[in-house]
Amino acid sequence: IIALSVEQIMPDENLTYKTAVYDQAKEHVNTEIAITIYFPNGTVFEKKLIRSNLTNTFSTKENYAPGYWKIESEVEEIKASKLFLIKEYEAASFRLENQTLTILNIGNIPYKKKIEISVGDVKEIKEVELSVGESKKYKLAAPDGNYKIVATDGTNSKDLGTTFLTGRAISIEELSNSIGGNLFIIVSLILIL
Repeated sequence: IIALSVEQIMPDENLTYKTAVYDQAKEHVNTEIAITIYFPNGTVFEKKLIRSNLTNTFSTKENYAPGYWKIESEVEEIKASKLFLIKEYEAASFRLENQTLTILNIGNIPYKKKIEISVGDVKEIKEVELSVGESKKYKLAAPDGNYKIVATDGTNSKDLGTTFLTGRAISIEELSNSIGGNLFIIVSLILIL
């Protein structure tokens, strides 16, 4: 048999489980048990040997796939299995480095939210879509000076501290867009020349 501590967990939580083998007299048999843990799509996540009747821990990470995972135990030709659910988790982290704000999807589903970015007293809203593990970078600019930077998605708010910014006006521009735009201008100037 397999006993689970809970049937549903959030990513980054632990699931404890115990397997046990009994003989026909319902006495516990102390033996090695082969354990296989499967992803929700049915592929193997992990295989290992454990001792019967001992508590084991399955530690999850924030980006583990949501859905029903399966733990299967096997002794000789006897098998048992249990399903447990890893819930959906939509989350992002915000990091400020020099004048660049990085938003990283740390959840286990695509992240699609409006982000409010505050540069001093000025607030701007950006529509952000990120697949699992994907990140976007935004270049911050403002008239020369130190500015407090805060990013929030309504659920998660992060005070990123104060940084020195330079520029003519306060702007928040996606880095890939600004590079693409500058490249277009450079290529156009070369063609004109």
